[in-house]
This record gives sequence, C-alpha cells and structure tokens, in this order.
Amino acid sequence: MPDRTAVEAALAGLPRVVDLLAARAEEHDRDATFPYQGIEAVHEAGLLTLTVSPRYGGPGGTLTDIVRVLAQLGRGDASVAVVAAFTLLRHAEQARRAGAG
Repeated sequence: MPDRTAVEAALAGLPRVVDLLAARAEEHDRDATFPYQGIEAVHEAGLLTLTVSPRYGGPGGTLTDIVRVLAQLGRGDASVAVVAAFTLLRHAEQARRAGAG
C-alpha cells in the first residue's frame, strides 16, 4: 500500500525543483553539460525514490505520480526528466515484480 503522505510530501517540493532546473537548463543545453546539480535536487526532494516499494522502505508512488513528476520536470529541464523517467520506471517495475512474488 502506497504511503500517500510521503508521496505528497515529495510532490510538494516539485515546484521548487522545477524552478531550480529551469534556471540552468539553457546553460546545460548550450554547453552540452550534464545537469548533475539538477539530478541531485530531484533526488534530495525525494522524487527519484518516489516509486520505490514500501516493502523496500519507499513510498510506493503510482504511475499517476510518475506522470505528474515527469511532466513538471520536463518543464524545468527535459534532460533531467529523461534521467528521472528511467529511474522511476525501473523502481516501479521492481516494485511490481516484488508484489507478484
């Protein structure tokens, strides 16, 4: 069962993270640099672990949560959204498999 309190707490930090990403996205695009600080901000906000199963200590975010996060992150920096997508979807798949067994 998802921990909606933890999910909502992570989602509450999303606007701040998006602003941080947007402030540097153009620079990263122009200079062809990896947005390490952006990924770190997403992680620190609890967004990269949003879909980790409660069985493994995560909040167990849903597909709807993933869509919400990625749509917003994409507004800030599409490159960060792509990295986050791989991470969130991988965790969701691991959670799904753990629940099946």
